[in-house]
Amino acid sequence: TTDRVIRVTHLPTPSMVLDVRGSYGRWNYLRTQPFTGIDMGKTFGLPSYMDQLLPIIHGGPGTSVPSYTIGNYTPLPGQPGYSNSLIFSIDNDYVLTPTFSWIKGRHTFKFGADFRDMQNNYYQAPGGGAFTFDNLATSQNALNSGASGNGLASMLLGYGASGTVLSFALPWQSLNYQGYFAQDTWQITNKLTLTYGVRWEIPGVYKERYNRAASFNPYEVNSALKAAGITLNGQPVLGAMDFVNTPQHPQKGLKTEHFDLFAPRLGVAYRLTDKTVVRAGAGMYYLPANLDRQSTRLNSSYIT
Repeated sequence: TTDRVIRVTHLPTPSMVLDVRGSYGRWNYLRTQPFTGIDMGKTFGLPSYMDQLLPIIHGGPGTSVPSYTIGNYTPLPGQPGYSNSLIFSIDNDYVLTPTFSWIKGRHTFKFGADFRDMQNNYYQAPGGGAFTFDNLATSQNALNSGASGNGLASMLLGYGASGTVLSFALPWQSLNYQGYFAQDTWQITNKLTLTYGVRWEIPGVYKERYNRAASFNPYEVNSALKAAGITLNGQPVLGAMDFVNTPQHPQKGLKTEHFDLFAPRLGVAYRLTDKTVVRAGAGMYYLPANLDRQSTRLNSSYIT
């Protein structure tokens, strides 16, 4: 982990203060698997194409030990899985927060901004796949197996019931957040103080550096099927996949950027005595996009 902060404070006049802060944070996390580069064909008797397909599916280095589930057999302990999967993650956060304060009479005006460039790069490949073998393939009747058949025999014959390769590939993506505010602290009397202001939030949306993100539009005519002359009840088939930063999806992010999020704030303080102050406040707040699960990083891929 690396963190750096720079701060500069300047007083143009005795009643004005300009404060600028800049920071950089970097978090690097690498977790390797204990067994990588496994020859799936020679070691486990799997088809040779697994050695070529798994690295492509993962988008990462080589193959690793797969996980097996065999019907009516207790699995071996220590099989690889999610808990010891390969993880490669680098996060870079750049933050700039300038503020300007101005004291004029009974008013203290304050203006500021918050700019953040959050680069979140994450890759995870949990093992060499998960394969399940049951007794159906070696049973007397696959439609009504009963007690016949054996999961281990199905495995030795190479008859699998199901297989899954799980890969979390969240490539080079970033989120650009912006926030602007203006407020006034007004000392109306020696006992009553009113603070009011407004904040303009631009939460940002996640964008992939190389535009490798796509969305599904259920109302768009599928051009590929249309070109092939395929229709549904005589009508064009609806539903198409659109990559970002294209005429079908002009935005670089999957979601639409919001520019109309204004958050007013109001606070009141009243001094009853020299030892007692009553305070009240209210405001509107918006959840940052990087904390909203529905807006966070691009979805992982699940391939079966």
